[in-house]
Amino acid sequence: MAETLHPRYDPDGAPPPFSTYSQMVEIPAGRRSFHVSGQVGVRPDGSLPDSGEAQIRQAWENVLAILAGAGLGPEHLVKVVGYITRPDLTPAFRTARDDLLAGARPASTLVGVPFLAHPDWQVEIEAIAAI
Repeated sequence: MAETLHPRYDPDGAPPPFSTYSQMVEIPAGRRSFHVSGQVGVRPDGSLPDSGEAQIRQAWENVLAILAGAGLGPEHLVKVVGYITRPDLTPAFRTARDDLLAGARPASTLVGVPFLAHPDWQVEIEAIAAI
């Protein structure tokens, strides 16, 4: 399980999270925050996987690569927002998130959208991290 760097809140007065995330995450005073632009499922070589599931995994790997570039890991994530173009991709999104975030539980939102900036993209993930 990832180290908890930020206080998380899942209070009794609200419904519990529907999967592996926190209802609210605090960034304590004095921390630096990082806002990661939306990452899609394009590989570093510019190619695009054919399946939505592979694009989801690649998008998460892209988020983690950008975090690593600043010396951060999944435990530093505070908030993620995912956008998928098909509702049947929801289980794949959750599975990839759980596999790649190594127990980290940032606040999270997943939204179904009709399209993204390129017609072949099926997922986009933006994130906020803090240290």
